[in-house]
This record gives sequence, structure tokens and C-alpha cells, in this order.
Amino acid sequence: MRKWLVRLVSLMIVLGACIQMFVLKYRVIDREDELKALHAQIMEDVRALHMLEAEWAVKNNPERLYRFVLKQQGMAPIGADQIRTAESLPIRPVPPPESRPDWSDAEGELD
Repeated sequence: MRKWLVRLVSLMIVLGACIQMFVLKYRVIDREDELKALHAQIMEDVRALHMLEAEWAVKNNPERLYRFVLKQQGMAPIGADQIRTAESLPIRPVPPPESRPDWSDAEGELD
């Protein structure tokens, strides 16, 4: 009777270990699938980032910006005749300082 009980308990332990290994195997497979999906998402994000960097490089090209400003704003580069020195600028008169109200003769003093 005792051998039979030991064998039954041993069989239960072995079956439990098999079930745990089965569950663990499929958990690992699920985690690997998640990892593959994350890697795919990372690669997609890296490609999108490279595309954005390339687009930024094109849009930030100085020659393109120069043509855009000329076309859209009608602006032109500063000419040599527009550059002045500080001495050539007219002197503005300095306005007199504003008079401040005298608060010393107020009814109550502020503490």
C-alpha cells in the first residue's frame, strides 16, 4: 500500500512539473512574440525618424529657404547701401524724466 502511495505522489509531482513546463514554454513563446513586435515597432520608428530627418534636411536647406523667402515675402538680402555705422545715425533727444508724485504728505503713513 505504501509503494502505491509513493508512486502516486511521484506521478502527481511529475505531472505537475510537466504542466508547469508546458505553461512556462507558452509564456516564453508569448514573450518572444511581444519582443518581436517591439523590435518591429522600433525598426518602424527608426525608419520614420530617418525619413523625418531627411525631410528636415531638405526643408532646412539654406538655398531653398532663400528662394522661399524671396517668393513668399518679397524680401531681399541686405544690400551694402543699407549698412550704416552708429556715428551716421541721428541722435535722438533724451526726454526729460517724468516727475514722480510726492507721497510724503499723504494723510497716513505706510508701515
